[in-house]
Amino acid sequence: MQHPEHLHAGGELLIMPSYQVEIPRTTPQLYITGIYALNVQCPEGTTGDQHDVFHWFYRPGIREEAPTVTLGGSDELDTNAIYGDLGVYEGRERLLAKGLNIAPEIREVYVANHYRAILDLLYESLTHYGRVYNLTGAKQALGTAPVVGSIYQASVAFHTSRVFKATGSTTFYYSEAKNDPQYQRSLVNYRHYYVVLPKKVEAIGAIISDKK
Repeated sequence: MQHPEHLHAGGELLIMPSYQVEIPRTTPQLYITGIYALNVQCPEGTTGDQHDVFHWFYRPGIREEAPTVTLGGSDELDTNAIYGDLGVYEGRERLLAKGLNIAPEIREVYVANHYRAILDLLYESLTHYGRVYNLTGAKQALGTAPVVGSIYQASVAFHTSRVFKATGSTTFYYSEAKNDPQYQRSLVNYRHYYVVLPKKVEAIGAIISDKK
């Protein structure tokens, strides 16, 4: 499936075709995940990567080989033993609604929702690129008191073009004025959850303190 891309060069309008990444046969155990899944509107209504169909198309000549979708349950990325079919849904109609082409013989396409796609990306990052370590080379458990002289404090920065944001739930809080006898005021507040993670191990920086 081709999509024309318009570029201007020397005052002339050039049309460069782009091609859709092929959508393969899938099952609940072998499903589309990662960045591709984050660019599909999932049933929970979370926002995902917000690039619409950007990651689903490529231009020949940019890469030696045509890209392929990231498949959960494959030899390269398999979290089924951990999460089972958590967050995996049938999304053929959602892909068609985005204007993507699917072979007629493929009647079902299984896709990870944004939560599962993020879990898969985290697993891939940890297993392919290592874990977060302190200076002793051992990962500290959550809530463990820092050991003096063995850790750094750091502020980490990611370039906005190299990260994605998946929006989660919003909680609404309300207190009526009748429950506030001192000031007779109604109070409203919200709590919103989301996660931001890097797409690739690049364009990442950190300001690191002296050893604590």
